[in-house]
Amino acid sequence: MPHAALTPPGVHPDRIRVLRDGAPRASGPVIYWMQASQRSVENPALAHAAAIARLLERPLGVVFGLMPDDPEATARATAFMLEGLGQLRDHLAAAGIGFSVALGNPAEVALSASRSAAVLVVDRGYLRHQRAWRVSVAESADLPVVQVEGEVVVPVDVASEKAEYMARTLRPKLHRQFEHYLDPSPTPELEQRWSGPRPSVAPHVDVTEMLSAPSKLLRLLGVDDQVAPVSRMFPGGEVAAAVRVERLLGAVLAGYASGRNQPQRDDVSYLGMYLHFGMLSPVALLRAVRAAAPLGAPSELVQGS
Repeated sequence: MPHAALTPPGVHPDRIRVLRDGAPRASGPVIYWMQASQRSVENPALAHAAAIARLLERPLGVVFGLMPDDPEATARATAFMLEGLGQLRDHLAAAGIGFSVALGNPAEVALSASRSAAVLVVDRGYLRHQRAWRVSVAESADLPVVQVEGEVVVPVDVASEKAEYMARTLRPKLHRQFEHYLDPSPTPELEQRWSGPRPSVAPHVDVTEMLSAPSKLLRLLGVDDQVAPVSRMFPGGEVAAAVRVERLLGAVLAGYASGRNQPQRDDVSYLGMYLHFGMLSPVALLRAVRAAAPLGAPSELVQGS
């Protein structure tokens, strides 16, 4: 059994995996390395980190790693992400949570922040390099590391007992399990608010203040600028994601199933990029769509397609 301090109640236990067990350090904050779930609400990893911090009576800090010179990054996608991180910085500060964004390999940023921490919480990534980052952190850290999954409705480890190669075989299994995983994430509540300097990410460069000037940070990151930002049409962040959800529920959902593949219509959600960057919880979205859809409606969003 994992150490009891690493698994306080709140988040569904199927979303929690202890990557490195042990007793929390006697001092230091709880640090959440955020990468996949870039939001302050309906975030199981943030909620679980807050529960550990509350149990230990420690403050909670969040760190995020920005890869400079990423060959796959474009100015459009990166500006969208930076807008969301700037909003997130303010939301976390209002909740009494420290926040640092640093230049560097995200796994190395996480390890740097963990040196003075009591426990390290991480969210879950699914691509090969994202999984490798978390394995590297768990193997290299000398403190407990807990992974919390929040970017799928049904946790991957329980979704199916075997590898699935077709959506039509996996989808019914997911549908049967939805009801077990639709509860809202607890609201982060802390005994101690973060005070003083931001979470330490040394020797990495802290660029948190530059989130107020994303164009300057874009130049510093050295991303491909041939695909320009479209912030006027598609701003990043939790607030914009919530506005898009309201549009979906109010004007789009009724015609979504028949109109989403019709180019002359606008029956699309525009939520893909918000889900991609973790600015919107898929669990919260599914709950909202189910509540808004007429009973028995064949909406593909409701069915999870």
